[in-house]
Amino acid sequence: MLILPMLPMQMIKKRWRCCYMIAISLTVRAFVVMAAVAMVLFSVTITVDTATKSSPVENNNRNFMKSTTGNQTQPTITPPLPSKCLILLWAHIAIYVRRIPEHPSCGGGCNITTDRSRYEEADAVVFQMKTTTAGDLPDPRKRKSNQVFVWFTRETPWTSRHFYYKKLTEFDGYFNWTMTYRLDSDVKAVMIPFEVRSFFDNMQEKLQGQAANYFRAGFNSLTSPYKCEKNRLTEDDLRFNLARKKFLAAWAANNRDLTAGAKERFSIVQRLVQSGLKLDIFGKSGKKPKFMNSKQFYDTMSEFKFYFAFENGYHCQEYITEKVWFNSFYLGSVPIVWGPTKTDASRMLPPNSYIYYEDFSDPMELINYLKYLDQNDTAYLEYFAWRLVTPCYYPLHKVNDQKIGTSIFQHVSSWLNGFCELSKLIREGVHRRTSKSISSLKDLWYGRERNECLKEKVV
Repeated sequence: MLILPMLPMQMIKKRWRCCYMIAISLTVRAFVVMAAVAMVLFSVTITVDTATKSSPVENNNRNFMKSTTGNQTQPTITPPLPSKCLILLWAHIAIYVRRIPEHPSCGGGCNITTDRSRYEEADAVVFQMKTTTAGDLPDPRKRKSNQVFVWFTRETPWTSRHFYYKKLTEFDGYFNWTMTYRLDSDVKAVMIPFEVRSFFDNMQEKLQGQAANYFRAGFNSLTSPYKCEKNRLTEDDLRFNLARKKFLAAWAANNRDLTAGAKERFSIVQRLVQSGLKLDIFGKSGKKPKFMNSKQFYDTMSEFKFYFAFENGYHCQEYITEKVWFNSFYLGSVPIVWGPTKTDASRMLPPNSYIYYEDFSDPMELINYLKYLDQNDTAYLEYFAWRLVTPCYYPLHKVNDQKIGTSIFQHVSSWLNGFCELSKLIREGVHRRTSKSISSLKDLWYGRERNECLKEKVV
């Protein structure tokens, strides 16, 4: 650009003074325009750079709403950990926990609410399979970018399909996470005592080859609520437990025919009784007391050597419930397991801790084996050997309960597990670091299930 020198006006001839003033004016304007353009370009550069280095929440705002294929996650920048945590239960869920404790395995705890007016401040919104309908859902377009929608159930795929008639196709692309008892869930709500989460986690690590020997590997002190060695069971404990056993076998069930699995298990029990098994049946399926409070139930059932841990689902993936963990292990009884496949039972339960019903060719073979164990204390106690070598706490009713002074409810509650893990994921910011939508809940829940589980009749 031509730069005009600033000359004194007297040196310029009069007739050229006007032209000179115009040239000076144009030059000044050019400088102003160039400065303005430079400022704009500089501002754009800063904006672009800032967008690249935007806050985690803003960056996640763009990524979260992108639909993903299947269940793949899209990583984003790690945000700071949230200082608080709120879980909203969208529809009625009959749970027995109102707040997730400030336990290390829960990431510091979390509040739970059913107040829908707090929807906008909730980190996670939980929808239960039983009560969730397509006509009663919040608008996903109005949710926060770091808010996760969680589909929750403790029932089998058979129950959701054939009892509650859930097609699940209406939820395509809606939910972000699942929270179920299955180990392929985003949030694992395994139906085990909350107090033994470490026990179960270490067992899974062993099965995955991550721990050389889970019996002697020891538990993570951050996730175990008690000191391990103080709660190691002794042979005296097991002898004390055995001395309390007055009766042979018990079964408690209210559901006789609501599911295909329930019908089949009732048929099996009838055949065993007809074949001569001395079995005490409690609940609506038998003649014993139908209603007992928790203390009455556990005090009564702990007097039996064996408990029929028969599930209401047949070969449903990893469906093992309180019937084994609470009604058997906690009571110091040997569970007779029916429902899960043997593969699932061996993956999820301590070795040599249970009797698998399908290992026997007919009812009499099982009955004779139970009689043998009843008359041979040494053979019977072999089913408790795992308790002696396990280096950490597993509750045993009326034995180490008294030593640590905890309540029955603390041992038998399994509702905390899923919500505890959900709290931990939120506290760790996982819902902010990754975005995901479940493209087909039907394929995920029904498509990955075994055919034996989904059949309307157990064959």
